[in-house]
Amino acid sequence: RGEKRIDAISTHVATPTEATWDHGGNGGKRYTLTLDPGEYINSMEIHWDNKGTSTRVFYVKFTTSRN
Repeated sequence: RGEKRIDAISTHVATPTEATWDHGGNGGKRYTLTLDPGEYINSMEIHWDNKGTSTRVFYVKFTTSRN
């Protein structure tokens, strides 16, 4: 979730056991990346910066086995 910065990130795993992990708030617009069966994330790029005493994430890019 995010607009000018990433507000939250969630990971949902369907198999072998269904589980969801959430971190962050509930603001901004939701974007979803759904992987096909057998597809996997093989790299990610993250850009962050400090604002006051907080570290904020502004950009996340995932590269999958299909890219």
